Amino acid sequence: MTAEGRKREIMNFMEGPHSVEIEKEADGILRFRALTGDGRRNVVVEAVRDAASFACDLLKTTKAVVTACKENGWTSLDLDELQSAVGALERALSMHQFFDDRPK
Repeated sequence: MTAEGRKREIMNFMEGPHSVEIEKEADGILRFRALTGDGRRNVVVEAVRDAASFACDLLKTTKAVVTACKENGWTSLDLDELQSAVGALERALSMHQFFDDRPK
């Protein structure tokens, strides 16, 4: 799931009590858990998604956010980092041929 090969990541939402846990399961499936509460132990909602579809949708949505920011003349270091992340995600997806229509 990550460059370091971890199969589980937790991403915290700012400094608040919320986070999202993403766990890679077999056959390219991702399990998402929205966590809250003391120690972020309470699962609020859980969902499962195909990793390739999620990555493609994430890329599409991120590009739309970057485009909207540019169209409105908004700039920031965060936007620069997001735009850089778009390029990195595109490279990673092309390496895994998620956009390749040829039979595998």
